[in-house]
Amino acid sequence: MENKQKDDQLEQKIRHTINETVLESELVSQKMQEAYDKIRKMQKTRKRKVSLVVRFGTVAAVLAVATIYCVKNPAIAAQIPFLGNIFRDLEGQVSFPGDYSEKSIKLGAAGEEKDRRQKQDASDDRNDAGQTVPMEETADGVTVTLSEAACDYNSIYLALLVKNEKGFSKDATYPNILFYDAKLKLEKQDGSVDKFEYETEGIYTVGIEGEYIDAHTFQGIYQFGTADLDLSEYTACDLIFTEFEQLLPTGGTETITVPDYGEVTRLIPDSVHYKGPWKFHLNLEDMEVNEQEIPVQETNENGFGIEKIVKTEFAIYAVPILPEGEKEYDYVATIWDADGEPLDNRDFGKYLTMSHYGRDVSSVTVYLLKMQDFLDHKGENSYLQPKKAVYQTTVRLDD
Repeated sequence: MENKQKDDQLEQKIRHTINETVLESELVSQKMQEAYDKIRKMQKTRKRKVSLVVRFGTVAAVLAVATIYCVKNPAIAAQIPFLGNIFRDLEGQVSFPGDYSEKSIKLGAAGEEKDRRQKQDASDDRNDAGQTVPMEETADGVTVTLSEAACDYNSIYLALLVKNEKGFSKDATYPNILFYDAKLKLEKQDGSVDKFEYETEGIYTVGIEGEYIDAHTFQGIYQFGTADLDLSEYTACDLIFTEFEQLLPTGGTETITVPDYGEVTRLIPDSVHYKGPWKFHLNLEDMEVNEQEIPVQETNENGFGIEKIVKTEFAIYAVPILPEGEKEYDYVATIWDADGEPLDNRDFGKYLTMSHYGRDVSSVTVYLLKMQDFLDHKGENSYLQPKKAVYQTTVRLDD
């Protein structure tokens, strides 16, 4: 059931992306041509490092005040068993799995044990312009605490704990998601900013995946990222959760007409709202994140092929080569591990990204499929992908 839900969510993203891409086909073709020109100039194998860190003030300064803060705030001290372990507890359960616990920094009081060695430097950093710790905001009886942070090339992952004094609804439709509205502002070195806004409304939802530990406590992993985002371009991020929501099984209905299908009646769910805001400021700097690119540059007699494979800390994807006249949104490249098993679908932006969490990807096999064949043969039907592929290749990856 859970896998089907993930597949349905992925299919919605794919169809949404296709619809957007069709409107910008000329721009896409131009960008693809630029990418092809660049990759042809690459060496056979290249590793790229991106400088990136998430700092909520100086970690050393965090450690210097964490103990005092917890003594004065016993509620925070009570949360410490949860804080610092959220990535470890949830990293394999979310729809975007990754070994975040091994590639993250601890924030606030939760980071005391891991970063104890830095404590000797605290006196040098106590005047740092960072925030008080732990990273915590309270509004209307709801307290949000950020405890861990991890970064990929185009995504930020935050472990968070939400404590609700009045308690969460017991009748929520989704027992593992806390929905939200949020605003983000990313700032560049030159002072320019890019803004993003997300809102849950009716059937259109954005959520934090995790679990309700008890009637008053939710822990989850918040992910922010877009397909074309390059976090190395930014120096800071302002994150504001404006409200959290739980969807209920009750609500009104509406009837819509789906092209090539007919009329469909769907539920517009009721919801419970928890009003904010909860504001956080993130400094982004100086942590190295590896991204490995493996050029392939092979095609078959029909002009289908693979340009390169890109492997980041938590995801992997392949960039297709298509014959002249074919559209990139009509094809998808899937990846299978060294044991001959398909990797789990992770997200869909410009390309389908897949998770390599806990898998042997010392070598991978890539299958290039028509979009409709992929939609018809994913999940439990993935075993049919090799027969449907218009191109396939096996590539050895560096350790």
